[in-house]
Amino acid sequence: MSRPPEKPVEYLDQTLDLCRSVNSGWIHLNQLIRGYPRAQADRGRLESEFLSTKSTIARTVPVLKSRLQGSASFEDVALNFLGGVASLETLFNQSEVAVKKALTEWHRVYIQIEECIGNLEEKRRNYDEGKAVFLGPYRIRPERKLPVRQVLIVGGCVGAVLAAFTVHIVLRDFLGVWAPGEGEGIAVVEGMSDEDQVDLLQYTLMRAFQERDVDTLMTAVADDFRGPGELNKTALRALIQTISKTYGLDSISLDTARAMTTFQEQRASYAPVRIMTPAGDATLVFIAEKRRGQWLITSIQQN
Repeated sequence: MSRPPEKPVEYLDQTLDLCRSVNSGWIHLNQLIRGYPRAQADRGRLESEFLSTKSTIARTVPVLKSRLQGSASFEDVALNFLGGVASLETLFNQSEVAVKKALTEWHRVYIQIEECIGNLEEKRRNYDEGKAVFLGPYRIRPERKLPVRQVLIVGGCVGAVLAAFTVHIVLRDFLGVWAPGEGEGIAVVEGMSDEDQVDLLQYTLMRAFQERDVDTLMTAVADDFRGPGELNKTALRALIQTISKTYGLDSISLDTARAMTTFQEQRASYAPVRIMTPAGDATLVFIAEKRRGQWLITSIQQN
């Protein structure tokens, strides 16, 4: 096992900052690509920014790769993309199919970068909770801290803290007070097509479910959500948390092997989704609609 850095938490934070920097640059590449064919575009400026941003990302990605050492999947694909798009002029001198293919590849890498950021953020949260984490070859372990009970001097404070904590759990976990708002967990960027946004919505929803991340899962659900039996968003969250506390979220599984997305006017449906729970199985249809310019789950219907 390699010896960890002298300041492990700073090393972890620096790695997260590097990943976020690559993500910002990657989003900027998309904006430049989409802006280039516009009639009033300053193509000389866009080309210059594109090459500069490419260069910055190309220098940063190998640094990230050496730090992550196989714990992320986007590095080689990102460098292949950068090498394959020599310039904006070269790209748009090709066919429209080639441009769409490049944008599809950009989106695939973007999803992988977001996933890497999410994993690093999870490592940071685990570190803050006193758990050891792995970053590349390093095992980073926080310093041991005194238990909370030893920090509280007056015995009466313990009861007050526990009571406040219980109220916080009910408000936060079951009712969603202080939780992220609708759409906050979905990394939509300017210029995304409706199809790309719905794909990203499905990806975010499924990834959050796989990681048992109820907060992110609920950001994919619109505030005006309605489900079977007049189920609203608050009731849906409470239902998920009740199952989680009673059986554990590992007791729920989703089968989307046959699911397909269908667009009809201003709605998109994703079906069939088979859900299996301790209470029984059901086949569902997820309905998504736009809310303030962003696609969100507005309804779940049972087949």
